[in-house]
Amino acid sequence: MSDSNYTAASDADKTHFIQCGVCQEWMDCRDLDEVCFHETHVAAPDVQYTGSKKVEDNE
Repeated sequence: MSDSNYTAASDADKTHFIQCGVCQEWMDCRDLDEVCFHETHVAAPDVQYTGSKKVEDNE
């Protein structure tokens, strides 16, 4: 997220963002894909964190 997008975000949303110490980009800590990317700065397209579905226990 760019600085201008961060500035335009609501105060409630801003509480969920931190700035990456490496690239200075703002990241949403609610998005595990984004957080994991900024830990290593290596894309992991084979790992899907978002869009998961809860598995129902039918026992």
